[in-house]
Amino acid sequence: MAMDGRVAAMSETQAMPTSGQASYDGYAFIEMSETGQNVRPGDAGYEAALGQMALTADFAGGGVTGRIHNVGVEDGPTLGGQLDISNGQLSGNGLSGKVTGTLTGSDLGDVTADLDMNGTFRGDGAAAVGGNFTGDVTFGGGGVLIVGGDSGFVAERSP
Repeated sequence: MAMDGRVAAMSETQAMPTSGQASYDGYAFIEMSETGQNVRPGDAGYEAALGQMALTADFAGGGVTGRIHNVGVEDGPTLGGQLDISNGQLSGNGLSGKVTGTLTGSDLGDVTADLDMNGTFRGDGAAAVGGNFTGDVTFGGGGVLIVGGDSGFVAERSP
């Protein structure tokens, strides 16, 4: 959570790099509920997952790729597999993309994510990035939870 505070304290990047690539490491928090409303742990239909995030921004080409891995669920196991970041685009100091994939090992069966991500680069030279997720997650048993609430990601540029 210290990273979240550091990144939030940075102002939005004003002068984005226009060449090269940069790698970012951080984490993703995915909060899900039956309603998509901002519910809290212990509320009916609430689930949450936390995973590591690796992201690459191609400033010259305008693209973003990456993955979310080592995903653990609240009060549960670390899941197998990863979620891939694809169709990523840079626009101004922002980014957007899709997060899709299937995670295995959940008590509720395989977990398939279909998320949109949107974020903003922060700090001098795009030192960090943070943003949010929206979309839905389908469980093996056919249940669907809506992603929203405090779902998001934060990552800092790797040396």
